[in-house]
Amino acid sequence: MASRDPRPALSAASLGALRGLFNADAEGELAARRAPQGRPGYADAVDAEVQASHELRAERERVADQAALNDAVLATSHDAFISIDAGGRITTWNARAEEMFGWPAAIAQGRSLARTIIPPALRAAHEAGMRRFLETGESGVFNKRLELTALHRDGTEFPIDMTITPLRLAGTYSFNAFITDATGARRAARHREAQHGVVLSLAEAATTERALAGALEALATGLEWEVASFWSADREGSGLRCEGIWHTGAPGMDAFEDMTRALVLAPGEGPPGRAWAQGTAIWIDNVQRDRGLPRRGLAARADLLTAVCVPVRCEGELVGALELFTTQARRRERDLLAMLDATASQLGQFVERKRAEAESDRLKNEFFALVSHELRTPLTSIMGYVELLSEEPDLAPDLRHFVDVIDRNASRLQQLLGDVLFVTQVEAGRFDLQPGPVAFNELVQAAVDHAHPQAQLGGITVRTALAPVPPLLADRDRLHQLLDHLISNALKFTPPGGDVHVGLERDGEESVVLSVRDTGIGIAEDEQERLFERFFRTSEATARAVAGAGLGLTVCKSIVEAHGGRIGVTSRPGAGTTVRVDLPAHPATSAGRGELRVAAQ
Repeated sequence: MASRDPRPALSAASLGALRGLFNADAEGELAARRAPQGRPGYADAVDAEVQASHELRAERERVADQAALNDAVLATSHDAFISIDAGGRITTWNARAEEMFGWPAAIAQGRSLARTIIPPALRAAHEAGMRRFLETGESGVFNKRLELTALHRDGTEFPIDMTITPLRLAGTYSFNAFITDATGARRAARHREAQHGVVLSLAEAATTERALAGALEALATGLEWEVASFWSADREGSGLRCEGIWHTGAPGMDAFEDMTRALVLAPGEGPPGRAWAQGTAIWIDNVQRDRGLPRRGLAARADLLTAVCVPVRCEGELVGALELFTTQARRRERDLLAMLDATASQLGQFVERKRAEAESDRLKNEFFALVSHELRTPLTSIMGYVELLSEEPDLAPDLRHFVDVIDRNASRLQQLLGDVLFVTQVEAGRFDLQPGPVAFNELVQAAVDHAHPQAQLGGITVRTALAPVPPLLADRDRLHQLLDHLISNALKFTPPGGDVHVGLERDGEESVVLSVRDTGIGIAEDEQERLFERFFRTSEATARAVAGAGLGLTVCKSIVEAHGGRIGVTSRPGAGTTVRVDLPAHPATSAGRGELRVAAQ
């Protein structure tokens, strides 16, 4: 007869074996031996034990799968993952850590972390921090993004970003760290900073020399290289000369600079010559061993080691080379070469543009000088004959009017030619002064009196406030020229019914201040910085067809600066303009005829 319970009854021995198979505990095994086989609770107990064993096996499989997944994630992670025990020994070292630090996992595991990836100068601080945390539980570095310096197996140091997490298990600590190589990010930031510095230098410097010097300094300091130089090809394309060089000033650098400036490199000679001839970047790991470097001995004295040189192009044409040196061992960097190529192109375009502008200015100056000289001869004849005609007593009134018009315009043309010649001399960097004692009060009053006919014709009131000032040691004719231009300008741009105020006063013991203020049309703010450029005319002057060539203030600035003074303009559209001139009360120009070198405008 079939039993009511479909499950077969097990003997005590069989049940014990089953429980042993499923890892049952000793107490459960003993209870099973004693349990009556015919009781209903017996089968339920066996079912519960089997179910528990299945769940335990499944949990173990899940744990194993998760561990395998964790290992796979860490093995393929873009970041390096390192674990250490409380003694500072490495317990986990993934594939990215092998790549980043150069140590195989089989060697790294078990090594001291401090002796493996921490630079010698930082090891004591690291070990002290570990001891402090283990003793007190206090630390300010865990669970934070840290910017640190790490050590590669080959001895080089590089920047890293690291986050460390402590973990306490079974009464002891382990420490897990995710590490990112920050070399690329920080290098990119340095490149951006260096390029920004180059652009600012090129935009803000007043001369090509200063712009180039500032750009080279910004480039070298931004990239952390010790020397930067710019080489330019001559017009014939036969050689390169150093147009600018910057260095840190460390021992040996001055001698290296002197030789660099003295060299003329043929195509293919030295790193600049090679980069220029080949049209490709040159990277030299150790310049002290490069027999193709003419400055090899001086480079060794200055401890220079690595060099890079890129060709300079302008509109596709090779025009020079950009060269950098450092005392550090640097491996070839593709992104650095790309950045230097772009920067070299900027420098090349800037230098070539400035060179073209200088050549254009030279040709214009030669043209102005030639035309001015050629025009002066016939103009002198015209003015001579006009003077003879004006003295004719029987000249008809209409003819006398014509003669006056000719005389007035000839005088205006003579002044214009004089201004052109003067500016040409200034552009060339030289013009003559004839310094002597000048009663400036009398000279200013004479200039105001001379301008009265023009003021009356325009319906303008000229007012003066001339405080006593000591005699100046200056060129009287040039100061008279200055005053004529300033007062004439004020009258030209002041409408009928307006005022022009001429003031003179002391400013302490060292300075005399001349001011010419009008109530005229004023000058737009965006045009004021260009007022002293030659041939510049404001938009209002052009729109109102005010006579002038745009040379007056250029002439004034040159005269003032030649006397050691300063000139400035303040203005508001519709509210008038004030020109202020500060002249030294005791200028340094020696008495007698002198020659002054003046900076080009």
